[in-house]
Amino acid sequence: MNLASRPNSNSIEENRLLVVAAFFDDEFSIDWILELTHIKASLVLKCFEDFCQSGILKKLEIDRYRFRNLAKKKNVQDTISPNDGVDLHRRIADLLWKERSDDPEILRLV
Repeated sequence: MNLASRPNSNSIEENRLLVVAAFFDDEFSIDWILELTHIKASLVLKCFEDFCQSGILKKLEIDRYRFRNLAKKKNVQDTISPNDGVDLHRRIADLLWKERSDDPEILRLV
C-alpha cells in the first residue's frame, strides 16, 4: 500500500507515524508513538487501525503493535536520512530509558 498515493489529508502524519514506529526494534507501544510524535491520540488510533486493516501493522495487545513485514519496515526506515535515523534512535533510547531504566532488557537496548 502506498500511503502517499491515498487521497488523505493526513498522509504526512501517517508517514511520520510509520517512520517513528519503524525505528523500534520489534513491538512498540502506542504511548511511545504519542510521546515522540505529539500527534493527537484519535488520529494515531485511526491511522493504526487503518495500518492493521491494510496489513502493515499487527496489533498484539490493546497498546502494542509491530510491523507485519520486515521488508516494509526497512523500506519505511529508508525514507529518512541516516542522520535523522540516528536522531530518532536517540530519542527512542531516551524515552525507553526514562520509562524503564530498571528493566535489564531496556539497558541492553540503550
